[in-house]
Amino acid sequence: IEIFCLGTCPVPAGEQIARDDVHRGLTGWKFGGNAASLAIDAASGELRLLGEALLPDSMACIATDRSGRWLFSASYGGDCIAVSAIDAEGVAQAAHQMLATPPHAHAIQADPSNRFVLATSLGGGVVLQLRFDDFGADSSHLRGVPIRYVETSDGKKVAVATVFDLLMAQYGVS
Repeated sequence: IEIFCLGTCPVPAGEQIARDDVHRGLTGWKFGGNAASLAIDAASGELRLLGEALLPDSMACIATDRSGRWLFSASYGGDCIAVSAIDAEGVAQAAHQMLATPPHAHAIQADPSNRFVLATSLGGGVVLQLRFDDFGADSSHLRGVPIRYVETSDGKKVAVATVFDLLMAQYGVS
């Protein structure tokens, strides 16, 4: 068993600290907490910190989407859920989207299709069903977009497309 300390470690044996000080030390981030990204060394099994990302609150639950590119988090005390990108090296980034929930968001998970996120809110007695679109993953999808070439007033030829054609290319058509 390996103990890997992030931020504040447990108080060493024999030291006496007031309960409020310990609580402040363990949850001392102004906005709540951090998500730590760790790697496991294949040879030794040791943990290595890849990075930490600020989350909007102390989160009761964290989970990834089915692709592993997004980190979902739910805050019981903060009554919110959030989504954070996970970069190509597997490091979670700071939360870039947060949504207020009814009291006590407790769990969050992508559905098997990865098109929806389900989040429970115990104090509100609801299961939130949210559409999840993975359009900000810095990835490219090669789809044909109908374009035309037009000549500008200075004689240059430029490619143009309609908004409708761009939307169809973004969402895809099956």
